[in-house]
Amino acid sequence: MTIFLKLLFVGFIILIAAIGANVFTQKIGIVGWYDFLSRWSTEGGSVFSELRLLDYLWLFIGYPTFLGLAALAGDKCWQLLK
Repeated sequence: MTIFLKLLFVGFIILIAAIGANVFTQKIGIVGWYDFLSRWSTEGGSVFSELRLLDYLWLFIGYPTFLGLAALAGDKCWQLLK
């Protein structure tokens, strides 16, 4: 049961971080995964030529790294609460 609670706790931390990251990217004008997939479903492969280098860096390096750090932070918080 403890492992389930830990996964649930860390999952919520990741969810909160993802929501925050999506709000942040919208405010500063970087393409997020939701926007990317939405545009890809309507525009097809042409969306790749419309993305900037910053968009690619965020989607494939920044976002996964940020969520990984959120998972690490969630794990550390769990250890402190234990």
